[in-house]
Amino acid sequence: MLVDCLCKQGLVNVSKLFINIILKQGLQVDLICYTTQVSKYFVFNDVQNAMKLFYLLLNRVINDDSQVYNTMISGCCRMKLFDDATRLLQEMSSKNIKPDVVSYGIIIDSYFHLGEMYGAWKLFYEMEQKGIKSDFVIYTCMLYGLLKSHQS
Repeated sequence: MLVDCLCKQGLVNVSKLFINIILKQGLQVDLICYTTQVSKYFVFNDVQNAMKLFYLLLNRVINDDSQVYNTMISGCCRMKLFDDATRLLQEMSSKNIKPDVVSYGIIIDSYFHLGEMYGAWKLFYEMEQKGIKSDFVIYTCMLYGLLKSHQS
């Protein structure tokens, strides 16, 4: 909770110091604290520290958590780093972490908002081929994309 409050105030580096103090005391920090910090680095356009913390998490803290990947994918899309977002999606599969409807939905939605219809549809079909069922959010993104493409 404190980490989230610090991050929302733009004090991401202070939250990092706080986490380090907790760790030095031998206490555990949950994944939510880390993903909050990664997310807020993106909010404040600090891609370098977001990536750094992400790979630290992969190497030390997490094994197979799609939530951390989804946080990174979302941040990359927010920064319009679509190559990085799709690379992370592929990296998940190569590490036997199953991308879920959220993983795909983040990128599909971002592609549609930028008018990148081909990329959105390609990912949609890839998702369907992998047996990941679309949900209401995906269909809403698809509808939005179709409507937007016909308004242009």
